[in-house]
Amino acid sequence: MLSAIANWQAKNEDASIEEAGLYVKSICVDSAGMLKRLRPAPQGRAHRIRKRSNHVTLELGSKNLKQIIEVEMGQKTNPIGNRLGIIRGWESNWYGGNDYGDKIAEDDKIRKYVNARLFKASVSRVIIERTLKLVTVTITTARPGIIIGKGGQEVDKLKEELNKITGKEVQINIFEIKRPELDAKLVAASVARQIENRISYKRAIKMAISCCNENELLKELKFKFQVV
Repeated sequence: MLSAIANWQAKNEDASIEEAGLYVKSICVDSAGMLKRLRPAPQGRAHRIRKRSNHVTLELGSKNLKQIIEVEMGQKTNPIGNRLGIIRGWESNWYGGNDYGDKIAEDDKIRKYVNARLFKASVSRVIIERTLKLVTVTITTARPGIIIGKGGQEVDKLKEELNKITGKEVQINIFEIKRPELDAKLVAASVARQIENRISYKRAIKMAISCCNENELLKELKFKFQVV
């Protein structure tokens, strides 16, 4: 949906989304190529994994504009989708029901608030699990002491703030990342902070590479910059 809206904005630069009143008139899903992977197994064996991919086309209609815009979604896929259920789990674990959209928006609000509130705590992932009356937020971080605070005061404040945001009882779990040099998000955030502090990007990259090369588990490291 976000990709289709972005394509619509690129084709209609003069129009406004709020004034256009876009809605999904029709959606078509066609079969696409199959992704083939091999999952390592003991004793030199391998399990064959096949994942089907789809080609989605959205037809957007406008309540205020007379024209109907047919927008094709971009073909870029997040690589996490190929790893779910194999080497990586879901970051949101709950059953949607009728208020599926509200829960997605609330999860996004929780993650944005936690990342902004704990900007200096080197937060990598925020995993959210829901039951009927309880929301469990698991924070993976390289600096758990900043989140916990003296005598657990900071984590209690964060819990109360999340209770106000969700209107439900919130339980916070903190998981420590013992090797932050193996976490791509933390390495990228470290380089970004150094660049924001007027350090040369070449020096920041060399420092990150030298730090990561000390770990034997890391086999490949690649940086990609984008000017915003």
